[in-house]
Amino acid sequence: MGRKPIGDVAMSSAERVRLFRARHAVAKPPRAASEDEDRLNARVAELEAALRSRDARIKELEAGILSRDADIEKLRATITGERPQAIDWEADPRTQRLKKANQTLRATNKRLGESMDSHDIKVGRMPRKTFAALVECLHPDKDLPTREQCTAACIVLTEWHQAVSRPTSSRR
Repeated sequence: MGRKPIGDVAMSSAERVRLFRARHAVAKPPRAASEDEDRLNARVAELEAALRSRDARIKELEAGILSRDADIEKLRATITGERPQAIDWEADPRTQRLKKANQTLRATNKRLGESMDSHDIKVGRMPRKTFAALVECLHPDKDLPTREQCTAACIVLTEWHQAVSRPTSSRR
């Protein structure tokens, strides 16, 4: 028979392990970020800033084009006394250039997102797609999520958790 507990109730296994680890803990110095991590984080921040500035510039250019076209049509109507005609945006070469720039920007954004996700996985953070699926399921803005959406979010979370979690010690 074992000895009587110190308090009213015997300690649980978890409490016993916690006390043992606290008594035998070795003070570890804080982990310093490696040069690679610092360089990668700086590059990610640089790419994010470039992406934000490109987005702002594209919106600015699109707004400028639309306002100039509207002004041209108003002037044309004033001069000729006609009603303004609908503009054929698809035939306009500026629209084609904007569409191509938009496609290029979206492709760049996608590549940047993928590289950020791979970096996040390396350092143990949750990827954006997993986080977005969870947010959509747990905090719906419009309608309640469907059962399929919740199931998909749980599957994605489980896959991420299995990829990130590593065994802390091996059994002998």
